Amino acid sequence: MSFDILAPMIRTKQIALLLPGFLLYISSLAQEPLSIRESVAEAYTTFRPSMPEALAWIPGEEAFSYIQRDEEKGQTIMKGFVDGRPHEALMSLVELNKLFKSTGFAGPEEIPSFEWLDNERVLISFKGQYWKVNLVRRSQVEKAISCMDIAVNRDLAPDKDHVAFTYKNDIYYSSKTSDSLFITQNIDKNITSGQAVSRFEFGISKGIFWSPYSDRIAYYTKDETAVSDYEVMDYDPIPAAPSPFKYPMAGGPSEKVSIEIFSIKNKDKVTLQTEGPKDQYLTSVTWAADGKSLYVGHLDRSQDDFQLRQYDAKTGKAIRVLFSEHNDKYVEPEHDVFPLEGTEGEFLWFSERDGYEHIYHYAADGKLINQVTSGERVMLEILRYDKESGTLWVMGTDSPLETVLYKVNVLGGEMTRVTKSLGKHKVIMHQTEDMFIDFHSSLSIPMDVRIMDGDGRELYQVSSAADPLEGRRVGTTEIIELKAKDGTTLYSRLIKPNDFDPNKSYPVLVYLYNGPHVQLIEDTWLGGASLWMHAMAERGYIIFTVDGRGSSDRGREFEQAVHSRAGILEVEDQMVGVDYLRTLPYVDAERMGIHGWSYGGYMTLNMMLRKPGVFKVAVAGGPVTDWRFYEVMYTERYMETPKTNENGYRETQLAPLADQLEGKLMLIHGSSDDVVVMQHTMVMLNAFINADKQVDLFIYPGHKHNVVGPDRVHLMTKVLDYIDEEIGN
Repeated sequence: MSFDILAPMIRTKQIALLLPGFLLYISSLAQEPLSIRESVAEAYTTFRPSMPEALAWIPGEEAFSYIQRDEEKGQTIMKGFVDGRPHEALMSLVELNKLFKSTGFAGPEEIPSFEWLDNERVLISFKGQYWKVNLVRRSQVEKAISCMDIAVNRDLAPDKDHVAFTYKNDIYYSSKTSDSLFITQNIDKNITSGQAVSRFEFGISKGIFWSPYSDRIAYYTKDETAVSDYEVMDYDPIPAAPSPFKYPMAGGPSEKVSIEIFSIKNKDKVTLQTEGPKDQYLTSVTWAADGKSLYVGHLDRSQDDFQLRQYDAKTGKAIRVLFSEHNDKYVEPEHDVFPLEGTEGEFLWFSERDGYEHIYHYAADGKLINQVTSGERVMLEILRYDKESGTLWVMGTDSPLETVLYKVNVLGGEMTRVTKSLGKHKVIMHQTEDMFIDFHSSLSIPMDVRIMDGDGRELYQVSSAADPLEGRRVGTTEIIELKAKDGTTLYSRLIKPNDFDPNKSYPVLVYLYNGPHVQLIEDTWLGGASLWMHAMAERGYIIFTVDGRGSSDRGREFEQAVHSRAGILEVEDQMVGVDYLRTLPYVDAERMGIHGWSYGGYMTLNMMLRKPGVFKVAVAGGPVTDWRFYEVMYTERYMETPKTNENGYRETQLAPLADQLEGKLMLIHGSSDDVVVMQHTMVMLNAFINADKQVDLFIYPGHKHNVVGPDRVHLMTKVLDYIDEEIGN
């Protein structure tokens, strides 16, 4: 048999063997890669895993509501049932607008945010007004509350008939019959009322606190007279004009905070008689269940001594110190008191005193009854307390990568993990029944939404999201455990491109934060990675991240390990990641870049200056460069003060290390940054100039700490192109 006869047979066999790989190659070519613009501007719209919009329980029923969008019918508020009955339409946007028109008011362009008042009526808010609408009877719209369009920091009273808010430096309230009545009239521009204080540290997220019976309002008043003005420029007017803000720097004068209580009925005010230094922190403001007293946490300026105190709401006088807590490094209250309904003043409190954030049960007089939760896990939020059974429903971690639901008796005992599936769970508990809506995501599941019973059994599947990246070229995500030098487990995330070939050599982009209160790696869709990382991977990169010591949800020891030397130990943990990358045969260790923002920008500079030569290119965004320039509350927790920790502040300064720079570096900063002020970057630039080191700078005019809006596409294009030009293929 001649070779010419054999050849077709050989070729046929080769084609059969190569066909699966060939088809995979063709499929890969057919898929479009994500552009940077898409991965940034459409990350939370087009490419977000789908789920029902505005999903909520309907009070008193085993039913839920959500907003359905239809190209022909428009928006409709729908009602679904736990038992699986067909869903019902409650009210369409067209019907809602007809109701508004019948009252003489223009209706909304889209169904606004709403909350259920009972199993028929909802409270709708838009254009500064609040309206009660009966969705079941489709009855007339009733105007509930009016207030100014320009009102901010709005806080609805429990009765839903009053709202308090702020305008400029003052606090106001409105009701159905009264519009925008002032509570304060602060003439001094240095004094503000009703706003969050302490720069949102210590779990403080607002400055207005309604009593349970909607008859009183407690609120913060902040005096910043002693705090320095920090000047930035507003470049919109001609000529440009100063636009100063208050910024308390570490070791310097801080704000002075007081708490006042206003009576809706009597229109009188009392100020809590809070003893102690004027610059102490007042946190965890919570009304007692009977509305007669107020709990307030007192944290000293050094942040190592905490007291929970109780005050009389009518007189403002102190009733008692409930308990005290001390830690040699810091105590960090992050939660309000949780009053236990149906008890004689008992309450729950979160504390890290045993090394992990757990829940403690106290009597009304401050005597500890028991520790409710325990173990090497972090409790995050109390969702519901059942006073009949004593069951507490709590969100917490199991592994550092997961968020799950637990139930436990308030008197303690065995904790039961209710959500069984691995990954991240977000839960909405039913108001009265032992069931919940479970939003579940993991590395392999974009988003599943289910109704679950109190034992974690599925009652009804609401939705299951398809892969929103179907048809796009996206690589693989792996979560890898590494070991720090002392044996501590560190979690890392590695993203490979879609057409990854283990025989090739790839450049690496390391993205990092590695600071307190942030965890980048999770067992959730895409492993917690931003979509732009996958877009960059498709340029032919390995994208890598490590959560080193100091980051969140790992317990007190893990976070406090960086105390007084912020940025030093973290470098060693990041080098554990670098050393791991160097063991991978497909990694080109000579082509590594690094990028981070804020604390991540600080760590980017730390890596470039303390480990010169490891990275060929870096982009540091909004970086801290000297802790003396950062705010009082955060800095003094982790670094103490420049006077008490002189060596720590000196050791962590980056300007003296400017001459160590090797490789290309770009600094990026927003010109109006009021979190990490631009002084950090300017001092660092001067140090590079003095060290005769060439670096690049890009400023985003008018932007604060985060570059947001359409300009964010420009930012990420700038960052990734800069890195790609230096180490790209």
